[in-house]
Amino acid sequence: MDYARIDILFHLFPSLLLSKKYYFATSCVSTFYKSSILPFSAYSVTTSILTWSPKWFYLKHTFKISSSSSSSSSSSSTSSSSSSSSSSSLSHEKIIAVGLSKLVIKEKNGKTVPVEDFWNRNGFICLNETERIEREEKRERGWRVASSIGDLEESLMEGHSTTNRSKMASVL
Repeated sequence: MDYARIDILFHLFPSLLLSKKYYFATSCVSTFYKSSILPFSAYSVTTSILTWSPKWFYLKHTFKISSSSSSSSSSSSTSSSSSSSSSSSLSHEKIIAVGLSKLVIKEKNGKTVPVEDFWNRNGFICLNETERIEREEKRERGWRVASSIGDLEESLMEGHSTTNRSKMASVL
């Protein structure tokens, strides 16, 4: 998934990444497996922007394997897309795993860049109201998925905050 994440960022923002004006910091990565990916299996990964908030954006990584693929194959491929995953050219591919990456955009000085501002400054401008509505609908659909992952992340981190440790010490 690391390669797929870097691949889509370089496809979407090549000059920005090479200029080193901005960088993308990964906060969280989650992978959900429907079935195993056998060692040396041939598979493909399609990456797309799932959603965003003012601070974060989420990438969705879809892992597919051909139903006729044998475990002795030894190649993998990655494709990137800034929109929803397109329908597969091979109808016999099946999804075997889905991953999510949570990222933040930073300026060289470490200041967080609001995602929507970054999109607009770098060519992801909605040219009309219809495009703006479609983009917002896509963001909202993806947000339903991302917010549930955020709830999981918050639950997992709950026991690691200073406040919770203090509460626990006072109970003991």
